[in-house]
Amino acid sequence: MDPACEAHFAQLAQDALAAHLHRNAVFLAERLHASNPTESNTHLLATAYLRNQQPQRAHAVLKGASPKAGLPHPGSRDEPGTCSLPCRYLRAVACLELALLPEAEAALSPAQDGEARARRDMLAALTYTLPLQIPGGSAGRFLLGVICRKTTRPVNAAEHFRQALAADPFCWAAFEELCALGEERSATHLLATAECAPCGACWRPPDAPLPARSRSTRPCSLRGTTRRAS
Repeated sequence: MDPACEAHFAQLAQDALAAHLHRNAVFLAERLHASNPTESNTHLLATAYLRNQQPQRAHAVLKGASPKAGLPHPGSRDEPGTCSLPCRYLRAVACLELALLPEAEAALSPAQDGEARARRDMLAALTYTLPLQIPGGSAGRFLLGVICRKTTRPVNAAEHFRQALAADPFCWAAFEELCALGEERSATHLLATAECAPCGACWRPPDAPLPARSRSTRPCSLRGTTRRAS
């Protein structure tokens, strides 16, 4: 498939996803991926499978196997298409839907060196408090919190949810999870002191003071008002 045709197929698949025609998106993405199993095409196909409620196939293609035959692509390396952060995030989503929690956690781990022993050691030593690069950013942190909650590690789960909320004050799901874990006070504090673009007061209660770094006139896109420093 020439580059122009490949780009056209990719756009058609994305248009099908946007129109909620998931089966059509799967068909187009499969043709595209069979022609050229690049990382972007792998991500598109896995997205189509997940939207079409086929997490098993998404998991297979993200591991570098043919989603139907279960065989590696000809001439492929160990796990092609899984090293990028977006592909690792999708793999974690698929694993979470399939209840493959250890594999989901490994996919979201901050290091991917391909060595199983190093991965196990890294996961054992991870404290969940370091500012490490996680696939999906705040969404990846949220998934790690869900994994920890499902594996009865509430302390680690709460820390992940706090970091997800600190990175993205609009991650309301993390706020709800913290409240469910009995962390209402810390969740409310995070929202009350959050900085977000384009304003720093969107989630702050009306009577809460502005942080020192926010004492300026800033428009609030959610409230439609302007908050001035006292």
